Amino acid sequence: MEIEKYRHDLEVIRNTARQVAKDFEAHGIEITLPVDEFSTYEVLKSQLIPVVEKLIRKNPEQLSQLLYRIDISEKQSMAAANSTELAHFILEREFIKVITRKLLSER
Repeated sequence: MEIEKYRHDLEVIRNTARQVAKDFEAHGIEITLPVDEFSTYEVLKSQLIPVVEKLIRKNPEQLSQLLYRIDISEKQSMAAANSTELAHFILEREFIKVITRKLLSER
């Protein structure tokens, strides 16, 4: 799947932000949706990094459940060098899920 062509698709960006917020909200964590779609990735990433750091320190079980919901394997999460990289993995996986749904709905 060629995902690069969707990096500037505002519908995909909005839906990715909503998916991130939805998955985190299911675990009692509020994520604020960015107003400016062009800075969505950085805004979401800046919100996710401290959340991921806190979960790593205080509630690794909740983090594990969240990553399972998002569909990030334990192997993938262990490959992340730090919370910044794990936040990136989360955003990329959510992005791919949104693109996959979009492609399937267009069939």
